[in-house]
Formats: sequence, structure tokens, C-alpha cells
Amino acid sequence: MYKKLSLLSFLFLATYAAAQTPVQQIKVSAGQKIKIVDSLSFNIVQEAMGQTMEMPGATSSSTLLEIKSSDADKSILTSTLLHISFNSSVMGQDMDYDSDKPADKGSEVGKAFEEKLNKAENITLDNSGKTVPSPEKIATKEEEPNGGAADMIKNLTGGVGGNSTENAFMLLPTNSTTGSAWSDSTVFEGIKTTRTYIIKSIDNNLATITVMGVMSGSRKMEMQGMEMNMTAGGKLDGEIIVDISNGLVKKRTSVVEPSNSIDVMGMSVPVTGKLTTVTYYQLQ
Repeated sequence: MYKKLSLLSFLFLATYAAAQTPVQQIKVSAGQKIKIVDSLSFNIVQEAMGQTMEMPGATSSSTLLEIKSSDADKSILTSTLLHISFNSSVMGQDMDYDSDKPADKGSEVGKAFEEKLNKAENITLDNSGKTVPSPEKIATKEEEPNGGAADMIKNLTGGVGGNSTENAFMLLPTNSTTGSAWSDSTVFEGIKTTRTYIIKSIDNNLATITVMGVMSGSRKMEMQGMEMNMTAGGKLDGEIIVDISNGLVKKRTSVVEPSNSIDVMGMSVPVTGKLTTVTYYQLQ
């Protein structure tokens, strides 16, 4: 009896351990749909000539990913932007946009997104969940349109948000357990972001991961028709919840605090702020 119990205990522990082992390639299947619901709140602060200018605001969006096919090497899917809204205030001037409101289609942001809304974009991912650029995009260096204020956020943060499709997936290093840590880095237009990941817990195949990062670098940028040089710095903190049995992310949160300076007209203008993002990935 004791031997039987011991064997059963061993089998249970072995099964439990196997269930806690992270997959080494994403597991998706044709027909699956993932809805991405994203919200961002921000307050950008700029100081020049003894004056402080703040740009508070928020954005929200929803995107639908649909898996068309998947094999051992790659997955083919479509990404469709379903909705986006944006509001901000600069020097007392409000800017509001909501893709669900017909009256907003003629606005600056509306024109930028008109061709993207409700249009399925074909995307190929490798088995790690990273985008495989199409030859057309490589040749044309195509970028997603954003609009003035959204472009400003992208410029000031160095694109630390990353690719929304790629962010739906995450693979952990082999044999990761609670307490495991690793680092990586990305470069976006001259700005390097280095991140450190620490697994806080693993429960029922859901890993909760703490993220800490720093930004550094410089780049040229354009605002209101003027070319400027920006020196970038700052930090980011966040958390990721991912299902380690298939590599699908459940939730991402991040707080980015840029500490930049922009050289314009012989002056160095400090730009700081705080951007908080919460993104949910819902398997349909």
C-alpha cells in the first residue's frame, strides 16, 4: 500500500512539474481569436524659458488577432484595429478623437487612422512569437500612422510599448522557476531599452513576471515641422502575466517615466512625465 501511495505521489509530482515547464515555442491553432484591449494614461511635462507645459491625456484601443494557420515554424494571422480613442490637452487646447464617432473622422488623428480601422492586416510570426517582416514592408520601411499627439508620445518614449501583436506572446527561458531572472534589450530609432525580468510566482501555469528597465540613447525627431535632437533616458516598471503552457500573455502593465532633453533653437528643453499602460489579452 505504501509503495502504491509513493508511486502515485511520484506520478502526481512528475505531472505537476511537467505542467509547470514553460513551452519553448508558442502554441496556437487555426481559428483562435485574441482580443487586445489597451488603455494608456499619460502626462508629459516640458520646461522651457521658466515655463512649465503639461500635456495630460489618455488613449484606448481594441484589436482582434485571428490565427489563420499554424505549424512548427510559423503562424499566420490577421490583426484588425476595431476601435481607438484619444484625448489630450496642450496649452489649453483640447484634442479629442473617437473612432466610433462619425464626426471625428475628419480630424487629424481620424485621417491618420481611417485606412487602418477595420482592415485586416496579414502578419506572420515565427515560433517564438516574433514578427517576420514581409518583403514589402522591408522595401518600403512602412510604419503605422499615428497622428500628431500620438506621434509625440511615440517620440518621447522611444517606442518602449513595442509591437502590439508580438506583445500577445512571451516565452520564458528553459527551466524557468519562481525567482528566475533574465535580461534583454531592444533598440527603437536610436533609443535602447534594457529590461530585466524576474518571475515572482507560477501558479496553475500562470507566471507573474516583474519587469524593470532603463532607456538611453539619442535620436533626431520632428515636431511641428522642426527637426530636433533628443537625448533620451528614463526608467520603466511593469508586470506580465503569461500562460507558460502556450506562451499566450494574459495581461501587461507598465509605467514609463521618461527623462529626456530636446535641443531646439539653441536651448536644451527638459521633458519628463509618466505613462501608465494596462493591456488585456482575451482568448475568444
